[in-house]
Amino acid sequence: MVRHAGAKQARIGICRHDSGVEVTVEDKGVGFDLATAAKSPCLGLLGMQERALYVSGSVTVQSKPGVGTRLRVRIPDVKQ
Repeated sequence: MVRHAGAKQARIGICRHDSGVEVTVEDKGVGFDLATAAKSPCLGLLGMQERALYVSGSVTVQSKPGVGTRLRVRIPDVKQ
């Protein structure tokens, strides 16, 4: 958090829904340009996306330089 975002605080939310679990992490750090990041993907973000896909989930990243970043991970409920 401090190393990459330069943020002093972050907000983490975890919600359980009938359809699964959603985790949101938000900061007011330095942010980054998503178009630039997509050209040379960060291994940390890529690893999160790969792990989420492995369990049929998804990762969404919203970020803007100077504003901060929001990361949302959704993992569907496993039907038994």
